Amino acid sequence: MDKQHMDKPVKVLFVSAEAQPFAAAGGLGEVIGSLPAAVMAVCKGFDIRVVLPLYEDIDVMYKEQMTHLGDVTMPLSWRSQYCGLYGLCLQGVQYYFIENEYYFKRKGLYGFFDDAERYAFFCKSVMHCIDKMEFEPDIVHAHDWHGALIPVYLKYKFPERKLKSVLTIHNVEYQGRFDESMLSDVFDLGKTVRGDVLQWDEINLLKGGIVCCDALSTVSPSYAQELTQT
Repeated sequence: MDKQHMDKPVKVLFVSAEAQPFAAAGGLGEVIGSLPAAVMAVCKGFDIRVVLPLYEDIDVMYKEQMTHLGDVTMPLSWRSQYCGLYGLCLQGVQYYFIENEYYFKRKGLYGFFDDAERYAFFCKSVMHCIDKMEFEPDIVHAHDWHGALIPVYLKYKFPERKLKSVLTIHNVEYQGRFDESMLSDVFDLGKTVRGDVLQWDEINLLKGGIVCCDALSTVSPSYAQELTQT
């Protein structure tokens, strides 16, 4: 790589449903809460930022420090949804938060009847809010099934952005399986996507992310070995 490219930082946007200390239900939140700062401390040529939902459970101490960066009205299939974008820098890492009270102003992170729609909204809103961030990433790095629509949307809905996508699997037990009838009505995707996201006559968002991403990784080499042996 020549010096010109070495001097240009690699800009990466992590898309995650969890990140400590804001909202975490397990190992995913621990990794996302620590990995960006750790990578940037070792690799000076990286600018890693994180976007996650603005959950009700996030401590008011952090909410009071957030800056409102803008709003967009975003189409999701037949619906138009408000999306607010907030920002906060913590320990040298820039975090962004997607606000929508209908989807995220509730106690807890997961386990709701409309989780499919909530995280479809989250993934698509990230694409609509990038311009408000004043940060054009080179790579969008999605994590687990909640972010797995990012590679799918980049391929089918936002190809003009020409962004590379990475998907990391933290816990393969949760794959984002939903009824096929949600493909158009909830996920805002057409029939041409069926081969990428369907498995055994149901939608599998993790499969879609794996098929559509530019690079795939797991949370550790040992986990990768475990997955390839099953």
